[in-house]
Parts: sequence; structure tokens; C-alpha cells
Amino acid sequence: MLEALAESKNLFFKPLRNTKAIGNLLIDFADSIRDGKFAKLDWRVQVAMRRAFKQWHELVSQQIGIEALSAIYRVCYGTSSEKIQQIIHEERSILEDFIADNSTPWWKVLGVSSSADALQVEKAYKTLIRLWHPDLNKHPYATQVTSRINVAYAHYQSLDRISSTTEQMSIENHSNLLNKIREWLKPLLSH
Repeated sequence: MLEALAESKNLFFKPLRNTKAIGNLLIDFADSIRDGKFAKLDWRVQVAMRRAFKQWHELVSQQIGIEALSAIYRVCYGTSSEKIQQIIHEERSILEDFIADNSTPWWKVLGVSSSADALQVEKAYKTLIRLWHPDLNKHPYATQVTSRINVAYAHYQSLDRISSTTEQMSIENHSNLLNKIREWLKPLLSH
């Protein structure tokens, strides 16, 4: 891990602190996972590596002091204390927030506007599924993210069916109204 830090490589993935549409954020996140030095390792191995590094960091900081260790990280490995803290402290991630928040509208999950047409929605859905499907993405939350994407797409589809049914009913209502107007006008037109 220290050698990877010296090479200025991302170890696991780039942290994302962004307010983009969630669908776009998921695309960026999936891309960033592939960029990490250890990103292709099984997530359990990644967790074990983090834990081992955290234990090593704590042991060395007790022996030589946190200031000396921070200086070693900075001088020898070109790494800031902030980056080390990101590795050591597993914070609640954007993905965990995303998975837990069922109130996010379908269009934000898929990264489209609420007025997107069917082709845009389908393209966004397929892009996200290709990026996050657990068979293709080894991230520990890939299954949950895929499930969340599927739920959003199913919600869109149900709205699309409701909209189609409403349009059909509207056409039928207009047709019935037109027939009633014709019936009403028939006696007037026959004079």
C-alpha cells in the first residue's frame, strides 16, 4: 500500500463528494473503482488490506508519534495526512446513502431529467446496469446498487403505463364527448 501511495495511485477508488445527478455519480463512481490500484481485488481482500494498514498505522504512530509518521508519509510517499485518514477511516459512503434513501426520485437515480423520453430513460438504465451488475462489478455494494437502479426503472415503467392508460382514457372520453355533441347537434342540424 505504501508503494502505491508513493506512485500517487488511488488505492481503492476515488472518493466522491459531489452533488451531481445520482445516475451520473454512479457512472463516475463505477469508473473510479476501476482506477484504483487494488480495485480489481475482491472487496473482502480490500477490507482486510485497509484493516491491516490501519493496525500498522496505529502501531507505528504509537511508537514514533503521529507527527513523525505524517512527515514520513509526506516526504517518503508524497501523501497527505488527509489521504491517509481517508484510507484508515471507513466513513459512510455515498453509495450507502444512495442505497438507504428510497425517497430519491427515479429520474435522479437514472441520471435523467423528469421529462426525459423513453429512449433517454432506457439508455441511462442500460448504461447503469452494465456498469453496476454484480457479475461485472466486484464492488461490495454492486448488488444493492443494481437493485436500486432496477427499482427506479420499474417505477418509471409503472408511471409510463399509467400515463399511457390515462392518455387512452382521455381519448375515449373525448370520443364519448364528441359522440354526445353529435347526438345533441343532430336534431339542430336536421332542421
